[in-house]
Amino acid sequence: MRIALVLSSSINNSPYVRNYTNILEQRGLAYDIICWNKDGNADVNNFTYNKYSPLQQNPFSKIIDYFGYTKYVVSVLKSNKYDKIIVFTIIVGVFLNSYLKKKFSNNYIIDIRDYTFFMKFLKKNVRQLISNSFSTVISSQGFSTWLGDYKKNFFISHNFNFEGKRNEKDEKIFGNEKLTILTIGSLRDYDANINLINAFKNSNNVNLHYVGDGIAYKPLKNYCVENKVLNVIFFGRYQKEDELKYLKSVSLMNIFLEEDLNSRTLMSNRFYLALNNFIPIIVNNNSFQGELVEKYKLGVVIKNPKQLDIEVSDYIKKFNEDEFKNGCQEFFKDIQKDEAAFREMLMNYLN
Repeated sequence: MRIALVLSSSINNSPYVRNYTNILEQRGLAYDIICWNKDGNADVNNFTYNKYSPLQQNPFSKIIDYFGYTKYVVSVLKSNKYDKIIVFTIIVGVFLNSYLKKKFSNNYIIDIRDYTFFMKFLKKNVRQLISNSFSTVISSQGFSTWLGDYKKNFFISHNFNFEGKRNEKDEKIFGNEKLTILTIGSLRDYDANINLINAFKNSNNVNLHYVGDGIAYKPLKNYCVENKVLNVIFFGRYQKEDELKYLKSVSLMNIFLEEDLNSRTLMSNRFYLALNNFIPIIVNNNSFQGELVEKYKLGVVIKNPKQLDIEVSDYIKKFNEDEFKNGCQEFFKDIQKDEAAFREMLMNYLN
């Protein structure tokens, strides 16, 4: 048996693909990853589409780029005899819809990782894509709010490596006099991060660390230079294997995002990274992540962005370390159930 995994970007930007490849390798099954090197900086494999496609471009240009990529994908699929296909993201799935229906009806998995602006124009196509799949996987239960009644039974594949170990700190979480608030990964949310920066601008008690790259990286860095913000450090792009060193002495993980549908319903990679290292989280109110933080006591849910610094300070004053650590353990215990259901589904698919 040979399986194709069709990504919407590079392998570097798709860590969740490991949720599938780990199982495929355990089963000794052959697979190929078809991916898109959008920014020209990613590692490439035998089936990499090398065409630059900026994050910020008009919808028409995006459609043209996706058309080119999926045309490449189809050519790879036709040239190789695959028994099964796993397709990531709605937009790639929709562009492959007719091919999947014709060649792989009820024999492909569609894995949905985020909301797309094009959803409002593609509801009929998405309904067809989901109904013709063997199974539909989502990365956040929050997505069910906008996926509506497309399919009753979604499987959840979390952006987390369940085979890794927990990295509990020896020292107290808020043991240092000075706080370090970390934002790590793709930097996309300019306005939300400006809120955070302004809240702690030149504070003697708080440092803000930004690790990673993205469309908001240069604008945020320029803002800090122009406004003489001295307590913000930008580290730039990093290697995954160096991730843990940036987590040392971190007090809080910033996941304060924009107020859009995707941000309100997603599960950020940072969410899992923070809790796996017992770092409390800053999140938005009226969001799925906010609901989880409140349920498991995992951090501070910002009710009023204009009082972000005050709400963080109040949280720290009332912080109960045992309650927080127990909440982390309970959260991971509960999502193990999602992982078990996902693995069982995938095993059935591969039989």
